[in-house]
Amino acid sequence: MSKYTDLATELIELMGGKKNIKAAWHCVTRLRFNVVDTRKIQLDNIKKIKGVMGAQFSGEQFQVIIGNEVDDAFEAVQEQLGDIASSETDESAEKSSKGIISRLMDFISGTFTPALPAIIGAGLLKGVVSLIEAFNWMPTEGAAFNILQMISDGAFYFLPFLLAVSAARKLKTNEYLAMSIAGVLLYPTMVDGFNALSAGEAVQELNLFGILPVPYLNYSSSVIPILLAV
Repeated sequence: MSKYTDLATELIELMGGKKNIKAAWHCVTRLRFNVVDTRKIQLDNIKKIKGVMGAQFSGEQFQVIIGNEVDDAFEAVQEQLGDIASSETDESAEKSSKGIISRLMDFISGTFTPALPAIIGAGLLKGVVSLIEAFNWMPTEGAAFNILQMISDGAFYFLPFLLAVSAARKLKTNEYLAMSIAGVLLYPTMVDGFNALSAGEAVQELNLFGILPVPYLNYSSSVIPILLAV
């Protein structure tokens, strides 16, 4: 039994029970929830739970601050929630209670937040790589420098894959199908064709069944295409 089992039990109860929770995920320090009825949230009592550093609403999203051990707390919450399913009535109630802008911001937040650790880590390492290059701390042609560059660029280059997973979870659709779409966007034929065109080389046109032209584009580090596709 996790030391956060009791916290999860009390938290879910004070949030109005499992039926009041539509979605749950976490960021670096916070548990984040979408709920059916915000009026059932006992905010003051939740703040008094042992292990909870704070709680607040951000738009239609309810956040519980845990700290560095948020992963363990989320596992305990997830064990008790299981597969979060909502009835059509609940979905309609939520959609009618939210404005378009609020729903859009909630979707963007819910999509980017799970990917933040990878993005932040890669960004910090890119800063270190830039300092190494600027102050000539190691040979920039060496294997060690190239490996650091690969690690710092990986999360950004393959960002569509990261967003595909989190977007699929947010939209409650198949994660593997979402990643397959990201794979198509970053398929070598597409990337190599774009690079060749950028270099002024001739490339065979992509055309689906002679009807639909498919332009060569570089979708690495892109955001909007994969979110729309998912």
